[in-house]
Amino acid sequence: GKYTLYKKTNLKQEPIQKDSLYTLLVECHMWYPDIVYAQIIKESSIGQNVLETHTNNITGMKYPGRRKTTAYGKAPDGYAQYANWQLCVIDKMLWDYDVFKYKKPTREQYLSALNDIYNPGHDDYRNSIESIIKKHFKE
Repeated sequence: GKYTLYKKTNLKQEPIQKDSLYTLLVECHMWYPDIVYAQIIKESSIGQNVLETHTNNITGMKYPGRRKTTAYGKAPDGYAQYANWQLCVIDKMLWDYDVFKYKKPTREQYLSALNDIYNPGHDDYRNSIESIIKKHFKE
């Protein structure tokens, strides 16, 4: 069945700082935090689009039909709404676990799955993510 773990609250929205975002990804033990970070940049420009829509959806998550979620509701366009951006990050982790059945994929499998889900039939999404990673995570 469908589970909603959090309800909408009047929490003061904390601005998204790049360092605190990446720290949260690492501390939550996200698989491939650099990939998730790049996805967040692509989906929300580090929160700029999120604050305009008031959904706090920094990862482009659709509201789930069956899995557990930290979203409190669904926007008219079908995207999930969160009380804050941190809950969106946690929901992304729940999504990852659901998609991969709690087994960590290889980096290649993870990138391919993101591309297939966010932009089926094209490599544009994956190429965008890889480009953002190169820009933000120079070796």
